[in-house]
This record gives sequence, C-alpha cells and structure tokens, in this order.
Amino acid sequence: MACDTICAGQTTKPALTAGLSDTICKRTARPRQRFDASKDTIRVRPRCRLIDGIAHRGSQRYDVRMVPRGALANFVDELQIAGRLTFTRDEAKAALGVSGDAIKLAALRLSKRGRLVTPRRGFYVIVPLECRAAGAPPMDRWLPELLRFHGVRATETVEEDGGVVVSVDRALRATTCGPWTVRFRVRRG
Repeated sequence: MACDTICAGQTTKPALTAGLSDTICKRTARPRQRFDASKDTIRVRPRCRLIDGIAHRGSQRYDVRMVPRGALANFVDELQIAGRLTFTRDEAKAALGVSGDAIKLAALRLSKRGRLVTPRRGFYVIVPLECRAAGAPPMDRWLPELLRFHGVRATETVEEDGGVVVSVDRALRATTCGPWTVRFRVRRG
C-alpha cells in the first residue's frame, strides 16, 4: 500500500524489506512510491491529503495543480505561429487545464525572461523576438484586443505628452506595456 501523500521536505529511509524498491514515509511508516517530477505535475504541501488533485488540510482546500514545465511556453509559441500576440488567462486555463494561479505563476516566469508583458490583470501580450529590445510589440498590434477584452469601444486615438490617449465609452485606468503608456479618456455624447 502506497502512502497517499508526498511528504515534501521530509527525509526518507530505504525500505527495510529486501523486496521493496520504494521508500518508506517517515510520518506514516508506510511504503510510498517515488515522486517523479518529470511525469507528475502535482505538488502537495506536507501533511495534506490528496483527493483528485486537490490538497486538503483541515477545512482548507488548496488547488495544487501546476503547469507542466514548458507548457505555457509551448502555448505561447503556438499562438505566435498562428499570428496572435495576445491571450487571456481564461484561454490559457482552458487550453492547459490548470488553475488561474498556476497560469499566473507560469506567466510571471515567462515575463522575467522577456517573453510576455501584462498590461492588465488576466491579459497577456506576447513579445516577439524582433520586439524584445523595445520590450513589447507596437501598440496597434495589441491595443484593439485589450479594448475588446474590457468590452469597450474606442472612438478616437491621439498621441499626447509622450503617450497615447484613447477616447472610450467607459472609464478605464491607464496602463503601461513596454515603452508605451496608454491613458483612457471617457468621451460623453
């Protein structure tokens, strides 16, 4: 019988029985299977029960499904091959089948490498190789998708004070994406 938890951070000793190749869990003293990080994408906190990919600790539940290594990078590459430079967190969740927090952490890793920029929470802009020096693609390639993401309609775009001012039908906060700053002005009437 294998231990139902993966005791992260705890040392294990080899099985005392000659026929077992697995290790023994220090906490439960039962044999457990070895954790293979290349095949498994589930990480469990110590002393948690694992039920259907969700760790339970007392009355709290933790969603511990992680993005497999390189899965978001492959998703970004596929979108870029298809000619798209933007995606939302919901699209990535649906394509990869993981939680929103896992997508957020994977996107943070890609943004540290210069592959993604996040002008708004839940909206990601892919930075192509030719635009890496600037930090983001040109504004005309991602601004219409950002406005569609928020469900607003742009009526006018004007360059002012080193940035761009977009007249929209609903109030939005200013955003920065790479070297570009976009401010939004509500146009009445």
